[in-house]
Amino acid sequence: MIHDAPRPQPLLESIHRALKDDGTFLCEDIRSFPTFQENLQQHPMAGLLYGFSIMVCMSSALSTADGAGLGTLGFNEAVARDMTAAAGFSRFRRLDYDNPMNNYYEVRK
Repeated sequence: MIHDAPRPQPLLESIHRALKDDGTFLCEDIRSFPTFQENLQQHPMAGLLYGFSIMVCMSSALSTADGAGLGTLGFNEAVARDMTAAAGFSRFRRLDYDNPMNNYYEVRK
């Protein structure tokens, strides 16, 4: 998952470079919302996920001095859109799967 990567932006850039010109990246990450308050109000598992974030995800995401530290709920759709666009992707679509834990994104060159 992108939120676990210490350097998620270079990871997304590498994925972009690895794809053919008409390539697609299927990205799955934790369903989250842009703010802490929204996560607490709208995500039934927010408390548990923030606990996972502190104990597991942040250990990975901050494992280098320049680690981004997104954490479990840090790669929400808005962040995903911004980061994939910055990596060079031109199309982004959230896929409509009925999954209470994860979002799925179709990201294309």
